[in-house]
Amino acid sequence: MNSLADFLLNNMQPLPLPAKLSNGAAMAIALAVPLLGGFGGSLVTAPEITSWYQRINKPWWTPPGWLFGPVWTALYASMGWASYRVYKALGPADAGRALSVYALQLLLNFCWTPAFFKFHELGAATLVVSLMWLAILGTIAVFSSVLGPASAWSLLGPYLAWTTYAGALTAWIWAHNPPASVGVGGGRAAAAAKRQA
Repeated sequence: MNSLADFLLNNMQPLPLPAKLSNGAAMAIALAVPLLGGFGGSLVTAPEITSWYQRINKPWWTPPGWLFGPVWTALYASMGWASYRVYKALGPADAGRALSVYALQLLLNFCWTPAFFKFHELGAATLVVSLMWLAILGTIAVFSSVLGPASAWSLLGPYLAWTTYAGALTAWIWAHNPPASVGVGGGRAAAAAKRQA
């Protein structure tokens, strides 16, 4: 993990951070960014869970729809807290590279929701969640070098585990739903199929 952390820290562009933030403001921002992004994703997700998501083929190990909100809220809060601790440990001058790895995984996280739930692009969603998994592992490696492995894994390990589960679920759904069925596999493909019918 140390070599992965070194590679990422040496090759990532540092995230620009404000020079002066109080601890309270830094903590509020660190928690607000993932939670507000997750809330925005839930606005996209909610109507699809009760419509499109109900109609598609899903494996028996699919979680109930009500579980997504609480799980993601807890995971977003935990990753936000981890990012604040890294910021506090390194300070604004040095935290930029570590937080750029974190920002990359968060961006991929925010891209997965519309790819899967809004646009029904299941192949793209599978690719995004796979890249997100790698970026989370990189974030854990980088955060471990700052906070220690025990803290980094306790804060981000559940996130990696849930993403593993979500990735397997996404791939299964992609594999078991034909592209033109119920708007799956590509909103464009489904729209083309409807026009031809």
